[in-house]
Amino acid sequence: MADEKNTPQEKTFTQADVDKLIEENNAKHQNEMDALASKMRAEFKEKEQKAKEAAEKAAKQANMSELEKATAELDEYKSKYAIYKTLKNEG
Repeated sequence: MADEKNTPQEKTFTQADVDKLIEENNAKHQNEMDALASKMRAEFKEKEQKAKEAAEKAAKQANMSELEKATAELDEYKSKYAIYKTLKNEG
């Protein structure tokens, strides 16, 4: 009898316990998958928007004359310089 007290007993699970563990595990993984899917959708939309903007810019440039292209490039540099100057003055 002394030996029975010293030996650890194996834990037993009911079917309900097993079902609950499986359900909790599935819910955890579903939440992880939902979060990953949301992140991937957001990244895809961002990349899609950038690609669309690049394609529109390329199409617009293809229809521009050399003077129009140079003027558009100059406007872009002016805009970037204004942002740089603003950030430099704030910092």
